[in-house]
Formats: sequence, C-alpha cells, structure tokens
Amino acid sequence: MKSALAMMMAIQTTQDASIIVGQREFLAFFRWDVSVLKNVVPDKPRQVERAMKMSMAKIKQQALNLENYDKRDVRTQFGALCWRSHNGKVQILLVTSKRSGRWIVPKGWPLDGATPAQTAVTEAWEEAGVTGKARTVCLGIYSYVKALPDSEKLPCVVAIFPLKVNSVAGEWPEKNRRKRKWVSPKKAAAMVQERELAGILLNFDPRDS
Repeated sequence: MKSALAMMMAIQTTQDASIIVGQREFLAFFRWDVSVLKNVVPDKPRQVERAMKMSMAKIKQQALNLENYDKRDVRTQFGALCWRSHNGKVQILLVTSKRSGRWIVPKGWPLDGATPAQTAVTEAWEEAGVTGKARTVCLGIYSYVKALPDSEKLPCVVAIFPLKVNSVAGEWPEKNRRKRKWVSPKKAAAMVQERELAGILLNFDPRDS
C-alpha cells in the first residue's frame, strides 16, 4: 500500500514541485520529516513547513480499513468530490455504483498520460456527467473493497480531489448505468458506506481546497 501511495506522489512530481507541497494528506499519512521534504523540494522550504503544519493541524485522519487483505494487493484509484454552490449553500454530487447501486463519488483507475487530478475530471464526466476544474490538492484518502466480475475482491485506496462543477450535462457516457444526486455535505456523508469517505465529505470546505 505504501508503494502505491508513493507512486501517486511520484506521478505528480513531474508536473510541479508545488503540487507535492499541496498533498497534505499524503504528507501526514507518511509522516514525512520536514527535513526530508526540504531535500525533495529544496526551492520551497517555507511552503514545505506550512504544508506539514496544515497536515497536522487541519486534517483528522482515519485508519484505512483494508480488512484482512495483503497490503501488496492494494490498488490505487483517483476520485472527484464534485461540488457547487446552490442558493448560497455547498452541495456535493454523488452517483451510484454500477454493481451494487450504493452511493459513491466518481472515481477510477489511473490514466496513462494524465495527472491524478486530470483522471478525477475524466471520471466526473464519464460517471456523473459534470465538467469543471479540479484542484491538485488531495482532500484525503479512503479505502474500500472493489467487487470484480469474476467474484474476486480487490482492496483499493482512493485519493480524492475537489472539482468545482461548471456545467451539468443531460446526457453522459454512463447515464443509463448510474443515478446522480445533489445533496448537502452532511447528507452525503450519511449516504455513503465508507467511513473514511464520509469523513471527507462531512468536513469538506471549499475555502480550504
């Protein structure tokens, strides 16, 4: 699992050093020492220290629930927390999963040639029919077990990126396979089954993303 999350950070290393600094959840998850990060991003020492302080002060992490699976079997996905301001209040868009019909956020496997945030944008369009701009700051990580067609189960960790929705389409690739619904952060947290995801949704504040 650690190697999978490390790879997620490495993908963004080629994009911009400031993106690494923005990965508050990853920094806290690995408990990286400030001095180590300063070697990784030598030209941004103040940003590194600020990111570490934010990770410890603002983010309440929850333990990942990987049940009894071997950590070497854990797979990585990227997801989008799609949100909008409606009548002055924040709303979050949930979709149903194709197999079980439970409420989730749009998510999917890493895409070749795309950053994690770009992958989240693609999944938001394909699964929820929305477009917008995603921030490169990871809001958090949650775990779940994915059921495969051959009845095999695969443990996954999902990194979530905030996406401010600009448009909602009436037709989209997976319209006939999913439902979608706008709800408040509190209700969204109550609708999803994954405890870690519920915490991310409940504590979401667009001013921090």
